[in-house]
Amino acid sequence: MADDDIERLLREIQQSSTGGVQPAEEASSGGRAGFAVLAALGSGAVGTIGGFLLWFVPFIGPISTGVGAAIGGFLTALIAGPPRWFSR
Repeated sequence: MADDDIERLLREIQQSSTGGVQPAEEASSGGRAGFAVLAALGSGAVGTIGGFLLWFVPFIGPISTGVGAAIGGFLTALIAGPPRWFSR
């Protein structure tokens, strides 16, 4: 067997053992920081809408709920990391 054949077989074994999915360190897009920013934007938008809906509660407004939700979403996503579908 030539060295090329051995390397090809090793690659096929690795792909079959991982289900054909690339490991996270080889993924080209996405990432922990990108996912955290998107989570912050999404949760901040939802928090702002929630703040508008809670207009009757004192000391709660759309800005404070939006900022709080964005910070919470960012930290949670930064700690948890992105799901596999985000890193493809």
